[in-house]
Amino acid sequence: MAKKVLVLGAGMVTKPMIRYFSEKTDYSVIVASRTRKHIDDLIKGYKRIKGVTWEAHNVEELRELVRESDIVLSFLPYIYHMEVARLCLEYAKPLVTTSYVKDDMAALDEEAKKKNVLFLNEIGLDPGIDHMTAQEVIDNAHKIGAKVVEFYSYCGALPAPQYANNPLRYKFSWSPEGVLRAGNNSAKYLKDGKVIEISSDELFSHRWTEYVEGVGELEVYPNRNSLIYIEKYGIKEVSTLIRGTFRYPGWCETQIYFKKLHLLDEDAKVPPGVRTWKELMETRLRKIGEKIPEHIMEKFKWLGLFEERELPCIECSVFDNFVALLKEKLSYKEGEKDLIALKHRIIVEKGGRRKVYTVRLISEGVIGKETAVAKTVSLPAAIAADLILKGEITLTGVWIPTHPEIYTKVLKALEDEGIKPEIKEEVLEKIG
Repeated sequence: MAKKVLVLGAGMVTKPMIRYFSEKTDYSVIVASRTRKHIDDLIKGYKRIKGVTWEAHNVEELRELVRESDIVLSFLPYIYHMEVARLCLEYAKPLVTTSYVKDDMAALDEEAKKKNVLFLNEIGLDPGIDHMTAQEVIDNAHKIGAKVVEFYSYCGALPAPQYANNPLRYKFSWSPEGVLRAGNNSAKYLKDGKVIEISSDELFSHRWTEYVEGVGELEVYPNRNSLIYIEKYGIKEVSTLIRGTFRYPGWCETQIYFKKLHLLDEDAKVPPGVRTWKELMETRLRKIGEKIPEHIMEKFKWLGLFEERELPCIECSVFDNFVALLKEKLSYKEGEKDLIALKHRIIVEKGGRRKVYTVRLISEGVIGKETAVAKTVSLPAAIAADLILKGEITLTGVWIPTHPEIYTKVLKALEDEGIKPEIKEEVLEKIG
């Protein structure tokens, strides 16, 4: 009898995964999500894929879905993962997510081991392919007795250069809410042995540029807490470790002013009596008491922030209204191309000599078919689930894809899907 795969969520990145299960496996797949149209659009034309409408708060229905499955892939917002994880423990089912491991998920490690199941997280793009490609280089360096002294890892989802054709040079190929919420994170990294801490307010002021072959000069800002990867990657010897996010130049400065105007504040409500974007912006400009540079104002005007146009939802937060506006203005058109850009620079040292390994992955996609983001986020998860069901990944407990049993096999299968990073090796100066 064919094994049963349960996919929770039918969002923007799941289509390549459904295609993979249909074409490359003989599994029976159930897609459970809230909106029937999204499900139907996702599964149309694929074999052995069925859909059920399901609301995330309906635990009893979820219980039955989990009980009847052989593996669960959760593409829900991370706030729902723990409910899914608890049911997976109850019925001893493996769980795959592309989300960062939170403390509550990490705390399930021993229980998952007792149940002899694997909870594999961070198996998408960033986090995911970034971990696997980095860990492969790190492990190979350690095998020959080298130590990792510097580690830089940058990744971003962007419009292909020819389609970065609006004033913000950005379009949404995944959750707009997720993109904007990431701008409220603080960050921390290691530079020359010193810990650098950046508050949420200062995040976008702390930026630099990096040239990426095939894309051009990109802007980088720090991505969350890099320090946790000293232990996760097993590189306690490292003196510099920075993980960052790629954007086209100009993005960070624009975000600074979005934040100053509290457009990214999820707790800020629309002030009483304010009905239009122009009214909202006038109240915000009065509060900050600062002249906004003309080139930033031009972007605001292009977005329609000074138009006599009613806000989509007076009762909602300013953030919710802003998300709705950006969804409208920063959307792709059918047939346009997106890309993901991933670049590591990993400097290793042995016997007084240093080498730098540069890992570069550029992958393009087409809107309306398969986007680059969708391919690179959902295919690693689908491949990992397939390997788990085949018994080719036998780990138990809570993991990210830093074990060779995971990354060697997933990266090899990704090559068959046309996702293959380039690795260059260069000898640096002799130390001392």
